[in-house]
Amino acid sequence: RILYIVYMLLIIITLLIHALKGNFEAIIFLIGFGFLGVFGLYDIFVGFGLIGSSRPIAHLGMFAFTLTLSVIILRRLIEMHSNVKRYSRRVETMSREKEKMISELHDGIGGIMTNINLLAEIAKQTESKKKNKKTFTTISSLSREGLLEIRSFMHSLDEKETTWDSLVAECRFHGMNTLEIYVINFTINTK
Repeated sequence: RILYIVYMLLIIITLLIHALKGNFEAIIFLIGFGFLGVFGLYDIFVGFGLIGSSRPIAHLGMFAFTLTLSVIILRRLIEMHSNVKRYSRRVETMSREKEKMISELHDGIGGIMTNINLLAEIAKQTESKKKNKKTFTTISSLSREGLLEIRSFMHSLDEKETTWDSLVAECRFHGMNTLEIYVINFTINTK
């Protein structure tokens, strides 16, 4: 019974430290534990013969303690529900953004493919090699632009965070691919 008192004091001291730091759950737990402690001490004093009663009441303290634990669990469930709702809204927003991006990609690629098709048809009907070379250069440029648009779109679907290093690497990649056909050297230096 003395160990019970020591154990309760240690728990109360720990709870007080957390409660003084502003932990609301520690305050609730301390209230419930206080009820359990008071009713438990009453039964201990009855056991030592310091209080003349034969009726134990520690179970009432346990009931109050269980209620405070239920309050803590309910608070955590409410918090989890709030987090799930917040996450759900975020997922819905991301879904709408991706749908918008897919629509924009469809429009962009559709326009590029239409231009490539028209230019290819014109090139088939033209007999001038100079005009064909210019047309095929434009077709090549448009197809490269379409590929870059698809790559950019696929990269935007990637949910990892973009860092400065990855941004520089992507700029370097696109710059080199775009200027490579014109035999222009492209470099990016960062410090």
